[in-house]
Amino acid sequence: MRLRIKLRRVEQSAKHPINNLYSDLSEQIENVLKYNIHHQFESKSASSATRKIRSTFCFDYNLNHNTSCQKQNLLDITLSLLPGYYKKSQIIEAFYEHHFVLGAVKCEYTVINIAQVPTPHIKRKMKYRCVTPIYLPMNILSRESIQHKFLEPFQKEYEHKFVQKLVSKRFILNKEDFEIDEWEEPDFSLVQQPEQIEVEAPQQKTKAYAYKFSFEAYLPVELQTIGYFSGFGEQNHMGFGMVEVVE
Repeated sequence: MRLRIKLRRVEQSAKHPINNLYSDLSEQIENVLKYNIHHQFESKSASSATRKIRSTFCFDYNLNHNTSCQKQNLLDITLSLLPGYYKKSQIIEAFYEHHFVLGAVKCEYTVINIAQVPTPHIKRKMKYRCVTPIYLPMNILSRESIQHKFLEPFQKEYEHKFVQKLVSKRFILNKEDFEIDEWEEPDFSLVQQPEQIEVEAPQQKTKAYAYKFSFEAYLPVELQTIGYFSGFGEQNHMGFGMVEVVE
């Protein structure tokens, strides 16, 4: 399920520029979802439940960062939810009732419209375009620390890591191993030269890199579904890895 949520700034709220809102929106979306999730996870800890909820969604938003709240009264969010975990009517009602407070200056927004995006036919071979950049670091362990290596999409290691993250997300949600049949051997190919984007590494406040590009992926339908609805790569709940289907 993919929803377009339109917000309007509340009159008399803060009128100063808003910076990057992914962190604020991520936190508030997560709070709405955890109280309205239809599928009950069996988790031994709160952190485990949080990790599972974060594996069920990705999002993007549209706001001109160079304008002030006073001039930018509307904000659009595209929220993508993995099928089977949320009831449409319940989620829509929950977001209509939610009051968004965003940015360091606390701009206030209310939801004025929610519309469902048509669901594409998901099959083994799909062609996608990145809506938000895909963040896919590789951890390198040393005696002193953990370092991050940022793979480029045309590297062979990238394809392996790309598929591995989908399998790992499935395991987080289902606690079941997933074996890919030989005849379903994954394939990943670029359709467009990747655009490297410098980002702030989530939770680390250090320089990192993510990539936007178009690509074709041949994967089991279950993994395609996970990727399309809840994002490819890592940190999807922070706004990374949302894609749209290219016909």
